[in-house]
Amino acid sequence: MTKEEIIFKGINGFDVEELFQYWQKGIITLDEISSQGYMQPRKGLLETKIKAYKEEERRKNEIQIEEDEKRKLRESILEEMRNNPTRFNYEYIETLEKTGIITYDLLVKEELITQKALNAIKNRIEVNLPQPNWKDLPDLPPDRTDIYFFGVPRSGKSCALAGLLYEANRTGVLRYQVSLNKERQDLCNRYYQGLLDCIDECVAPDRTKKETANYMPFNLIHEEGKEQYSPVSLIEIGGEYFEQTTVVYDGGVDLEMWKQMGATQYLRNDNKKMLFFVIDYNLVQQTERGEKVEFNQRRMLENVLNVFTTDGNGKSGEENCTMSKVDTVIVIVTKSDLMEVDDKEERNEVALEYLNKRHKNFMNNLRELCKNYGINKSFDFAPIVTTFSLGRFMIGNTLEYNVTDSTDLLEIIKYYTRSEKKVGFIPRLFAWAGINH
Repeated sequence: MTKEEIIFKGINGFDVEELFQYWQKGIITLDEISSQGYMQPRKGLLETKIKAYKEEERRKNEIQIEEDEKRKLRESILEEMRNNPTRFNYEYIETLEKTGIITYDLLVKEELITQKALNAIKNRIEVNLPQPNWKDLPDLPPDRTDIYFFGVPRSGKSCALAGLLYEANRTGVLRYQVSLNKERQDLCNRYYQGLLDCIDECVAPDRTKKETANYMPFNLIHEEGKEQYSPVSLIEIGGEYFEQTTVVYDGGVDLEMWKQMGATQYLRNDNKKMLFFVIDYNLVQQTERGEKVEFNQRRMLENVLNVFTTDGNGKSGEENCTMSKVDTVIVIVTKSDLMEVDDKEERNEVALEYLNKRHKNFMNNLRELCKNYGINKSFDFAPIVTTFSLGRFMIGNTLEYNVTDSTDLLEIIKYYTRSEKKVGFIPRLFAWAGINH
């Protein structure tokens, strides 16, 4: 019906609902209805109905605008979570869920976290990782190969240790040796068990603190069911100590004070040593975002070589220095899951290119030291390079463990600490021969 037909029929011949429908369709306005003498009380009822309708539409529109804004915010947050999952702790995720911006089911569906990891953090499962000062630990046991993990803070040392120990424990080749301090506490074992718990509970290990030193003595079985083993101590030094070591010759740290630090005392013993230099590949991305971080890593790596060749006796400090006691040097480029390639060999190639571009001077200096001190003889005295990833790191400081690199790291240590090395076993390693392009 048209407006003319409504008016011709007579406006008072229509009830409130009929006129409301015509108004809603835009056929006739409220002013036109009033001008035709629509009588009370129906006119008042119609006005009330129209007013309520307009208010409801306004409210729906506001809700839609709010939902649109929330949707845009949700998409932005999800994208940031995909790109930088480690920036989102559980407290923030919980806030997002409570405000309705995201749901836990959505996070699992988007594969930003696994259901197992989500359950762990929702249930507030915490892993106790002791952070002992070196003074709280007993002396390093003699007649073992001391295996050190060195790197800047947050470079992935604890993750590499966690993966190595978890895989050795899972395959049954690890025999922990009790190590009691003066209070008859075994803080070493507590740290070892804590690292295993991290992977079981899908939680990334906490970073080590200043002057923290953790060591764990093990007998590492060569092959399950056989008696041959390598006596080793796995030693993780806090990244802050690594920082202090590198500024000794800059005058930032008193040399004598540095020599009295616990980690320095460990290095000065006469045990054979295997050094892992842990280099954080993630700093590439941070540098590309404009964060001035990787030049610190480069500077520290280069300076620490100077320290380890002059921390001994004699006028020059070269006699009985750290490097003179080293049998094997391996460079681990960590967080290799960020390299955007899955194949191990391809990741190693990316790592070599990365080291050539960012740390060539360190690597060439390290190769020269390997030749001077007879290190890595089976690799023609070249530094060994490999990559490591504990798995996929997810939001909420959680992880999805991947066994591949942990298995390789275990095999590397088993191979290089045994007295008789099996011919042909080279577990996906590269030798740094120097890249000139």
